[in-house]
Amino acid sequence: MLLSDPDSNISLTDALQVEGTVGKGIVNAHLTKRPGESQYEYKYLFLDVPGTKITREYEKGKTCNSTNLAND
Repeated sequence: MLLSDPDSNISLTDALQVEGTVGKGIVNAHLTKRPGESQYEYKYLFLDVPGTKITREYEKGKTCNSTNLAND
């Protein structure tokens, strides 16, 4: 879904079904773009597979933080 707020910031959210050698899952993403900028920034990106959850959080100017909860 593509939305624009009153300040002309663009917000893009999506959920994609994926399938790999381990199983099936859903990738969820939320990206934003400010007026005058050419690239989107990740607000979140994560993959959900039954029995596994990998989360990646992106912040401008910071390294990606990852958490793998597969063994919990």
